[in-house]
Amino acid sequence: MAVSKIFKIDETPKRTRGDIVSLPLINKDSCGAGITTGTVTFPVGHAVDMHKHNCNEMVMVLEGDCEVEIEGECTRLKPFDTVHVEAGRWHRFSNRGTTPFTILWIYDNEVVERIFKETGKV
Repeated sequence: MAVSKIFKIDETPKRTRGDIVSLPLINKDSCGAGITTGTVTFPVGHAVDMHKHNCNEMVMVLEGDCEVEIEGECTRLKPFDTVHVEAGRWHRFSNRGTTPFTILWIYDNEVVERIFKETGKV
């Protein structure tokens, strides 16, 4: 069962992979929620590998400029532009600006799988 909880940004542990900084927020482990949320910041020039998920994803750009590619269609995004990617759709985000970009992501599932197109790995 989910419980109410406040997540203070300065007290939330960050995860880093090189220059990529993730901030997991609401999920099954943190408060019993049936959704999974967080933020991630990508450096200039970074592109996420093409991938798909087992669940629906909502992404809102919080800062910076980026591009989303969904099933081969590319769209430039700016802060507060929001994208819904339905489960099973190939997609990726790329930094096309001159500063890092940060997104808020929300998945409608407590278990999120990411399958990479190039390798087929989860």
